[in-house]
Amino acid sequence: MPREHWSKTPVGYSMRLKEQLLVATPDQSLSAVLQSMVARDIDLVPVVKDGLLVGVLSLESVIAYLQHKRTQQAIQ
Repeated sequence: MPREHWSKTPVGYSMRLKEQLLVATPDQSLSAVLQSMVARDIDLVPVVKDGLLVGVLSLESVIAYLQHKRTQQAIQ
């Protein structure tokens, strides 16, 4: 969509439907969710518990976490 149309276009025209979303729970393994994110080319996943949004998992935050963990292991 051309940039000049952004201000006149409702969000509903650009969003993914909830049925199309990859949704994670806080108890799921990070590696399983990450594999699904990469396979489906998704960089942001809502995290839901008991039907309520409790957070958002981004590919960027996963990478930062893994880099931090690797650094901590190298220090020890």
